[in-house]
Amino acid sequence: FLYLMLGSLPIWPSREQIKQYLPEVFKGEFENIRCIIDCTEIKCQTPQGLEKQSELYSEYKSHNTFKGLVGISPNVWITFVSSLYGGSISDKEIVKSSSLIYLFEWNDLIMADRGFDIKDLLACKKVKLFVTLFSVQLFIFFFLESVC
Repeated sequence: FLYLMLGSLPIWPSREQIKQYLPEVFKGEFENIRCIIDCTEIKCQTPQGLEKQSELYSEYKSHNTFKGLVGISPNVWITFVSSLYGGSISDKEIVKSSSLIYLFEWNDLIMADRGFDIKDLLACKKVKLFVTLFSVQLFIFFFLESVC
């Protein structure tokens, strides 16, 4: 639904827009943050074919799922929504397959949890990856609690 509704909209903000609305907690060390990324999985019915079952089976969820990549800005605007992939795909493969890499600019900072082993994908654009020790969703929750 998010992809259908937001996928065709130009929702990628400029650096200036991000910095204009940058929360205090990001100023300083995270001044160049452009996007916080995470994948989400949605349970689905088990397909009949074995090939489809293996494509959709998520080891992480122990169920058949569709998996998508979502990006948000530091002030929690949705800035990127990928199409859905089978649950067996890695986070790195989704980043590689989506158009997200092409949106980044030199010296951007991306925040993700440790499942995103994408430094090599970002290196060609001189984009830095900050890996959080905790879930990005947990970070967003604490951030929203501090703002509200």
